[in-house]
Amino acid sequence: MKMKFLLFLLAAMLLTTSAMAVQVPTELMELLQGGAGGNNGEPIELVVKEEALHLYKDVIGPSGVFAAIIENPGTVPAAVQSGTVDLLDKDGNVITSVTIYGSTPYIIAPGGTAYVQQEYLQVSEEDAARVASHKFTVNGVTQPDDTTPAPATLPVTSTYAQEEVPNYFGEEKNYSANVTLTIENNTDATAYNAQAFSVLRNKDGKLLTVATTMANDIGILPGSKIEMQNRVNGGLVAKLMAEQSEPATVESVVLVMPEL
Repeated sequence: MKMKFLLFLLAAMLLTTSAMAVQVPTELMELLQGGAGGNNGEPIELVVKEEALHLYKDVIGPSGVFAAIIENPGTVPAAVQSGTVDLLDKDGNVITSVTIYGSTPYIIAPGGTAYVQQEYLQVSEEDAARVASHKFTVNGVTQPDDTTPAPATLPVTSTYAQEEVPNYFGEEKNYSANVTLTIENNTDATAYNAQAFSVLRNKDGKLLTVATTMANDIGILPGSKIEMQNRVNGGLVAKLMAEQSEPATVESVVLVMPEL
């Protein structure tokens, strides 16, 4: 139960913090991943169903986002033990690497899926220009002793909208883009700290990104609804517009962790 709580706290931190700026203490990572003897799990291959990497420039400067949807093909719960996204040049050499700390949900049910999302990647303009491809490596571990309930899934409807807005920091086009979510609590208990994931695809159904947001310290009363906005980076939208691959569809999932 303690591990589940720490996993949830780390997920909340990563939703609001630069992925490459986060320094997770080794002791915490060992506890989260079962590396300190608290896990009787075995290695398991997690299947990467879809993934997408985008490097772009926004009003702050060079940035990027990586997103993936992974699946646990096993018959017992599993978790991401470690993961890395290597940014490669045209010859396959590693320019820089991004560490993946986990997924949401952290414990992936047998046959279940989870989301990986790292935003605000810190890549210089020079290095970004050299990136020709990427390689995502994820290592899983079974969680046979995990008995905590899976996150609850709340009903949600979502719509995507974008508009061009003035760019006061340069001549590039700038956009404001959001996924508007209407979330219903159809349970008998107040739902706190709901996490929303919005999967954006282009007209051909290709994964573009997974936008995330969280209702920190907010409770949704039983039988009631709230509306939230899930922001999509304007620099990313500008890049997708230039490539004629802008978002065309959105599908959202809302998870609520069980009370500990």
